[in-house]
Amino acid sequence: SITDQNSKNVQPPTASPSRAWYTDGYATWLRILTCQRINLPVENDFGVSADTFQLMLARIGAVIAANPDYVIVEGGSNNIAVDSFVTMRDAWLALVTTLRAAGITPIVLPMPPRAGATLTAAQVSQQQRFYNYQREFCLNNRGYLFCDYLGYWLDQTSTASVPLAGMVKADNLHPTAIGAYWMGKALTDLITPLLPPRPSVLLSNADIYDATNNPTGNLLYSSGLNRGILLGTGGTETANANLTYNGAGLAAGMTFLRGTATSTCTVTNTKENPRTDTGRSSGERQIIQIAASTGGGADEVYNLRFTPAIADVAVGDWYYGEVHIDVTVAPTNLMALEFHLLETRPSNSQTALDLALNSSLAGALPSVTWTGVLRTPPIQRTSDATALQANIRARLKTDAGAAGITFKVGDMVVRKVSADFT
Repeated sequence: SITDQNSKNVQPPTASPSRAWYTDGYATWLRILTCQRINLPVENDFGVSADTFQLMLARIGAVIAANPDYVIVEGGSNNIAVDSFVTMRDAWLALVTTLRAAGITPIVLPMPPRAGATLTAAQVSQQQRFYNYQREFCLNNRGYLFCDYLGYWLDQTSTASVPLAGMVKADNLHPTAIGAYWMGKALTDLITPLLPPRPSVLLSNADIYDATNNPTGNLLYSSGLNRGILLGTGGTETANANLTYNGAGLAAGMTFLRGTATSTCTVTNTKENPRTDTGRSSGERQIIQIAASTGGGADEVYNLRFTPAIADVAVGDWYYGEVHIDVTVAPTNLMALEFHLLETRPSNSQTALDLALNSSLAGALPSVTWTGVLRTPPIQRTSDATALQANIRARLKTDAGAAGITFKVGDMVVRKVSADFT
């Protein structure tokens, strides 16, 4: 279930279709923090709630059939209360050696420490023994990688080896968004040296949709100009009660608005010109600063929006969104920072999301700065779709305290999936 909570994959005609990567998923953060260095589709989330190593082994054929180079193996939490060390070890060994025999490199992610009195003293000791065994096995056998995220997680002052505050949900086991971030950060530390960087997400003004000459061009365009490169100013800042805009620096063609919200809030839209991120000598980024007071809603949504022309996406076309994000000031009470791709339909809308809020149980995002690339899963346009939206959504919790974030947006794009790569 720790892996299962990474993502969702519900497609039409099922009710409420949505494909999403969630804030409390470690693979979500791995994708983002590596700037999408790897192509990890939601279909490749093989996590199943309540699985033991034995149950994972029983369905390993489906994982091998997906033809991966690497497989993250996370488990053990459902074994520790029912299996001896030897039984647990042998089941895990069968699992990872089967993957290795298929030419796949296992990346071993140890089970998380538990908070509260959820394990006996003997089980805590067994968990430590198993952790040490996994680490030493990977060290002494070529072709196995061990991701030691516990350095980020563990309260070393605790005799029961519990996690630091904020890492797990109320069930004392499953990661919060903060816990998942640090798992993803450790995976990023491990994987980044192994894989070459993904080509930079860089748009030119000419990279716009053209049915004949550039059918995979950016769908975020108007008047022959690429709005995804966020040039200029003059965008629309939509009025809302208790909301004040500071300055007039919203990129041309863009709209900023907030949904249901009651906090007193100031939004400052400015431009970075020229861009200061590595490898860029020109171009602009949108800087968004949101500062909301306490006493507002538990889920206040703030949108940077563009509405693509739905006529540019034919029925049956697959399309996705991607954007470069740089969080420059550690956020406070930020529940999600989503790329939210919306297909409006008469019955129930279809969505594709990255870094999406799973539920309030996920908790707030970590109060740290980070840089990454969000990329939504692709969705297929339905015959009854009436409109498209591309939103960068900051979701703040202001009912119990002030909330805010400052972030930069660059290279925002919605593209069709090329038939050459399907």
